[in-house]
Amino acid sequence: MCSSLGDVEKAKIRIAACFLLVLFIGIVQFIPVLIFITVLVTSLLLLTRKRNNIKLKTIAF
Repeated sequence: MCSSLGDVEKAKIRIAACFLLVLFIGIVQFIPVLIFITVLVTSLLLLTRKRNNIKLKTIAF
């Protein structure tokens, strides 16, 4: 009985550890994607602003 209970507890701990590990890896892999998306969006916004400024300047001239 005691040995089987110990095995169950070990299995629970292993499952919990695996879950936490997968969660941690997922978050770590997701951070660079988030950074990439934010950089992409900001660069696109800056490009569109620059294009608008250029258009305005050409119209002004």
